[in-house]
Amino acid sequence: MNDTIKIVLVALVLVIGVIVFSSVYTVDETEQVVITQFGKVIGTPIVEPGLRF
Repeated sequence: MNDTIKIVLVALVLVIGVIVFSSVYTVDETEQVVITQFGKVIGTPIVEPGLRF
């Protein structure tokens, strides 16, 4: 493969990794989570523990 294609593929994988990593959060057993958007509450509180997207 061409070196330019390899560089573009590596950059694309890194960007996708950052997006996935920044959109994952965990809820601890002793916590509850409220999702906000621009300071306003969106949806209902999440009280079940686990990994969320």
